Amino acid sequence: NAKQLLSTIASYCDQRDGEHHKASQTLASDPLDVVVAIGGKPNATNNTIDPAQIAYLWSIGDAHFVRSMVEGFNLDVEETWPQMEAAISSGNVQDFRFSAHALKGASNNIGATKLAAMCGKMEKITEGEFKEHGQHHVKKIETELKRVKHALTSEGFVRPPSKAGAA
Repeated sequence: NAKQLLSTIASYCDQRDGEHHKASQTLASDPLDVVVAIGGKPNATNNTIDPAQIAYLWSIGDAHFVRSMVEGFNLDVEETWPQMEAAISSGNVQDFRFSAHALKGASNNIGATKLAAMCGKMEKITEGEFKEHGQHHVKKIETELKRVKHALTSEGFVRPPSKAGAA
């Protein structure tokens, strides 16, 4: 009903001085980048690598450990990506789902949350969606994978997080 719709909209928006501001609530993510924000500006809230996951890795290990996690991710990608591409070429949805699942796990390990979410959607893809849009989804995953690899190779990535108040 209209009142419920307006109430829901009001819960997500706060009007001040004629401007609409987002409420502090978190909206559903858009791992496949299919939602366009009002005004045509893309949602830029997705980080390539989750700093909380990197901080967690540092809390349980040293530089060697963090580097080994990144190397493990790269090895997983080297093994999984060709399988995903082969599944697209052969039209094998089961192999595609399996590859997406493997890539999702590797992505979660190093904090590539958007890539993991994209792969999570693909591990549940229907046959119809796979046949009709699988190639498109793989291209989006490939683009995000390039962003993740760039972030992982950027200078200073494998350094302990700075301590609050440290000089």
